[in-house]
Amino acid sequence: VAEVNLEINTDGPRVVPLRMVGEAGVSTEWPRGPCVLRGVWSYFTLRECLKYGGKIQKVHQARTYKVSQYPLRCFVEAVWDHQKGIRSKSVRKAVKGFSRRLNGRFGVSRWRSALMSLREYFDRIERDPYAPMPQRVIGRHCLVREQMATYPAHSQVMWSLSTIDRATVVLTRLEHELERAGLRVLYVDTDSILFAAPERADGLPAVPDNVRAQFGDELGDWRVDWSGEW
Repeated sequence: VAEVNLEINTDGPRVVPLRMVGEAGVSTEWPRGPCVLRGVWSYFTLRECLKYGGKIQKVHQARTYKVSQYPLRCFVEAVWDHQKGIRSKSVRKAVKGFSRRLNGRFGVSRWRSALMSLREYFDRIERDPYAPMPQRVIGRHCLVREQMATYPAHSQVMWSLSTIDRATVVLTRLEHELERAGLRVLYVDTDSILFAAPERADGLPAVPDNVRAQFGDELGDWRVDWSGEW
C-alpha cells in the first residue's frame, strides 16, 4: 500500500475509490479526472489507475508486507472444486458462499459494535461529552461503536485488501465495457452489477461479445442471476 498524491485518470474505468466519512456513516465515490486526490491505496488500484493515464505526483510513504496469498488461493480453489461434486444445488451455493464469508472474517477492522446499558452510556457521556452517539437503542441497552487497541487474532487485512481490490478492478473494467456499449449501469456491488440492456431471444441480456465471453460456471466467471422487467 502507498500514501500518494494521485492524479485520477480521465479515460478508462473509474477504479480509484474515495471514501467519504460523515455523520451518516461512510460512503464511497468513484471520481473521474481531472482531479488530484491524496489517500492510501493498494498497488493493485494504483497500477490500474496508471494503466489508463493516471499519474502519481508525490509519494508520502509506501510499504510492503511479507504476506503470501498462496494458502488462501489453494483453499478457495479446493472448496470450489469440492462443491462441483455435490448434487444438492442449495448446498453447492452455500459452499461457494463460504469463501466470501471467510473473507469478511479476515477483513475485520479494529472497530466493533458493543452492547451496553443506557446507564453505562450516560456515564460515558459525562466523562467524555464527545463520545460517539449510539448506533441503535434496544430497550434499556444500546449499540455503540468502539475501537479496539489491537486487531483481532483472526484478522488478515492484506488477504482481504488484495481480494477486494482485485475484484474491484475486474468489476470496474466490466462496468466500463457496458457503458462503452451504451448500456445503463444502475448499481455495482462487491461481486455483482445491475444494468439495463435489451433482452435477446434466449432471455439473456444483449451485451458486448467481450463481456459475454466472460460468462460461465468456473471460478472467476460471470453468470446472469436475474433477467426480467423492473
